[in-house]
Amino acid sequence: MFLCTSRNDLEHFEMSVPPFELADEVNRSLSEYEAMWFLLEEFNTGLQDLAKEDWISFRYYSLPVMEFLKILLLVARCWDI
Repeated sequence: MFLCTSRNDLEHFEMSVPPFELADEVNRSLSEYEAMWFLLEEFNTGLQDLAKEDWISFRYYSLPVMEFLKILLLVARCWDI
């Protein structure tokens, strides 16, 4: 954010823009780490939501998934996958 503002200010005042390779690399790394941690946060949020439910409700939601996996396993055995 700061780097972008600095570049815009330099261009606005028609000053030469120095190279910011290191800052660009740090910015890319931070963006990658932010994306990875976001996935973990999203997973933990979903896990906490599941932990709040009672077992009967959770079992109700897992049964269609288990049936799908059983069918998938049977198809894979038929096709020798």
